[in-house]
Amino acid sequence: MAVVTILSNNQTFTDEPSVRQCLKNFGIDYERWSREHPLPDDASPEEVLSAYSKEIDQIKAQGFDVVLVDKVLKMVNVNEYKRNQFCPIIRISSKAFGVGRRVPIVGKYLS
Repeated sequence: MAVVTILSNNQTFTDEPSVRQCLKNFGIDYERWSREHPLPDDASPEEVLSAYSKEIDQIKAQGFDVVLVDKVLKMVNVNEYKRNQFCPIIRISSKAFGVGRRVPIVGKYLS
């Protein structure tokens, strides 16, 4: 599902035809590929890209710069580790804003 928000006009588009039309006004082609390829939930980026290699070749055949398409695919592969790095979830409580906990949560504070 795609959501496009134009802040200057205070407009939000959520359905696929209106998103496609909105992006077309800016010269952006919007395509949504159906999940035709069986992939496990924990598939690696290489498996996903190889499963969709036919669609990627179609993008290259549409006249897009092959070097640019390959560069984007490489950036997706190289930066996959960032999607797995997720900060711990912080619980906000009244202690965080009052005179509650005064001990910092760092290693070797008490040694």
